Amino acid sequence: MPSSYSISTNGRLPVIISFPDGTFAVAWQDTQSGSSPTYYLQRYDTAMTKVKSVNTLVTGYAACQTGTSGSPALMAFSNGNLAVSKTNSASGSWAWVLDDTLQQEVVSRFNFYTGAVTSTANMVTNPAFALLPNGDFVMTWTRATGGQDIYARVFGSDGTPKISDVLVNTYTTNIQQMSAVVALSDGSFVIAYQSF
Repeated sequence: MPSSYSISTNGRLPVIISFPDGTFAVAWQDTQSGSSPTYYLQRYDTAMTKVKSVNTLVTGYAACQTGTSGSPALMAFSNGNLAVSKTNSASGSWAWVLDDTLQQEVVSRFNFYTGAVTSTANMVTNPAFALLPNGDFVMTWTRATGGQDIYARVFGSDGTPKISDVLVNTYTTNIQQMSAVVALSDGSFVIAYQSF
């Protein structure tokens, strides 16, 4: 019989990821402190006991708190590290990697999309991760370009880009959004997205 647990009374846009050791992490947006959302991250074991202390995703990064923001993205590494990403209409498109305590950065915050993001007119949204077999990872996202398009980029485990941004969709009229990406055993990956 499934059980329900409340982790926040003001939370929205949750994302969840599992780890090889059986624990899992949840990230969410919370508006309890006012109109500007704050992003939180918590790790749990299978009994829903907190494994690590709650972590504010954007600690030290005040710029990530302003403007229009969307759901964060998470990716687990086999060693227990956790990649986190979030985007913002005022400050850009960020990703970083935390150790298994969720407190220490092992890869400092980097801008996965290198173009200017200054407003909702050129905002980057809906980031997604997939871990490749060699330890690199691929990210996908939606970028406002008059309409909206899907882009992808491969990064090394240290966050160094391996390739330039790649436009995924061949149909560029209207809206392409909400991408998801999965890695295959041969090192390739598959991207799915909504188009209308």
